[in-house]
Amino acid sequence: MKKNVTNGFDNFKVALLIETSRESGRDMLRGILDYSRRYGHWSIHITPGDIRNMSLPDMKSWGGNGIIARVTSVEVAQAIAAAKIPAILVGLDDHWLEDNSPLSRFPELKSNSCATGQMAAEYYLEKNYAYYAFVGEVEDRTWSQVRQRAFLTRLAEAGYACHLYHPPPKEESDWGIEQKRLRAWLRSLPKPVALFTSTDARGRQVLEACLVERIPVPEQVAVLGVDNDEVMCGISNPPLSSIVMDTKRGAYRAAELLDSLMKRKSRRNEKRKVEKEIVYYEPLHIVSRMSTGVIHIEDSVVSQALRYIAEFAVKGINVADVVRHVVVSRRTLEIKFRTILGRSIHDEIKRVKLLQVKLFLLNSRLPIAEIAVLCGFESVSHMKQSFQKEFGMSVPSFRAGLETPDKAFAGK
Repeated sequence: MKKNVTNGFDNFKVALLIETSRESGRDMLRGILDYSRRYGHWSIHITPGDIRNMSLPDMKSWGGNGIIARVTSVEVAQAIAAAKIPAILVGLDDHWLEDNSPLSRFPELKSNSCATGQMAAEYYLEKNYAYYAFVGEVEDRTWSQVRQRAFLTRLAEAGYACHLYHPPPKEESDWGIEQKRLRAWLRSLPKPVALFTSTDARGRQVLEACLVERIPVPEQVAVLGVDNDEVMCGISNPPLSSIVMDTKRGAYRAAELLDSLMKRKSRRNEKRKVEKEIVYYEPLHIVSRMSTGVIHIEDSVVSQALRYIAEFAVKGINVADVVRHVVVSRRTLEIKFRTILGRSIHDEIKRVKLLQVKLFLLNSRLPIAEIAVLCGFESVSHMKQSFQKEFGMSVPSFRAGLETPDKAFAGK
């Protein structure tokens, strides 16, 4: 296939089938466009809107060189296979990975759903709940299943069971009908319960069902989602806590891989065998909002301060920032913290930051220096010293003893 060259760049034509209606899809687009602007200068085809209404252009007549796509139908799968050009496929379900599938050989971009489920479990275990629950996707997508298994497995290791909501089949998934089923299940749960949902969209549905049933959130049901769509989480009632995914970085790396595959094909090395590659994007941290609360504290000033620390500790806030937020004197707030929590404001900020460090070490391969920055530490040495003092183990030793998260469910 002939390529165009502009200002020293390969002017490849790339078709994108990525939803623009969700923040996660828009983050993917941002990552791809960042790479294209820096290294590719691609001509991009995309159809705005819902992923279910998207289709590929005629790649042959358009002269397309590559594809990044979420596969939602047999027609899309057939069009990708027929194009016979490099493609990166997003979050493939198991049936597309079977040996007889024409898509099984293509590289993938996917979330580290195992690490995501583990992060949710660690977050709730820190809050000492006695009961736990999970609500997955209606279509029971593969990544939703993996998040569920990882959540259950970590809870089981800590000695807890988990209540599972079994969604209706796709043909019976109309929300007006399903809400009654979900409401009945929520009523049946032992409480207070820590509930994890596969996505923010699912989390908002749980919140809506709780509102109709007059189940207090987070007092009786705490709700945690995934993707941190700030608009959707913010307009939820109450605002939804969510796991932030490093989607943009993953998409950037996927674009980098596609670029190398297109260049290889343009040099006519088509017969060169390439091992199937998977680009993972990791869970970063959790933004705590009102749907999970922080700690059940009757003192409204301390409760407000704890919510602020939980959300902004990793941004590098200090004691003065917390005092300004709650509008009481520093001495008054320090006395309240030591009386109610048994620790200072500074100790609480450091505790939250170190818990986030622990989550990164558990659930990602990020360099230690980068973790220090993401968790609000001024230096790597300070983070290491604080971690050693808090957990009685060095950062390298803690990481060395961990199993790689994305291998935890290999072959299952």
